[in-house]
Amino acid sequence: MPDQLVSVLARIGALLPNALYTAFNQFLERRWDTVLNRHGLLPMIKPRFDRGFTSFGRGDYAFDNAKIKALGYELRYPDFKTGWEQSARWFMENGWIPDYSKAP
Repeated sequence: MPDQLVSVLARIGALLPNALYTAFNQFLERRWDTVLNRHGLLPMIKPRFDRGFTSFGRGDYAFDNAKIKALGYELRYPDFKTGWEQSARWFMENGWIPDYSKAP
């Protein structure tokens, strides 16, 4: 069900006018500035929503990394969940996103 929802939302997003993307991104920017100020974060990233994001939601992507592995490359985090958690932890520790793990 979640995959179908993402696909439907992506298809709808592809049909939206550019003015709506602009307005939504301005809203995101204002909200993100509030989060930065509230949590004392560094302004290193800016969230945005664009057509590329919506088109990504329409696909089921799998990447073949056999060639790079043949050169000796090894994945640091072979499963998505661990990699995502470690990435989020790094962003929190370096002040790029709020650390909600310390919330009361």
